[in-house]
Amino acid sequence: MRVLGLDVGRRRIGVALSDPTGTIAQSLTVLPRTGRRSVLAEVARLVERYGVERIVIGLPRRLDGS
Repeated sequence: MRVLGLDVGRRRIGVALSDPTGTIAQSLTVLPRTGRRSVLAEVARLVERYGVERIVIGLPRRLDGS
């Protein structure tokens, strides 16, 4: 089962993709935050292209954990 990980920032969204077993993930691409529709369309394209079954969105935190 492939998992797509999203690390959402103010200006960019980091995207990682797991291996087919869902065990190990590595960086795939970085998406600019140009608008909700364009970002969702790109995520949908990645889901279709790689057969993603789950999406995980990171919890934004500061370096001090707050």
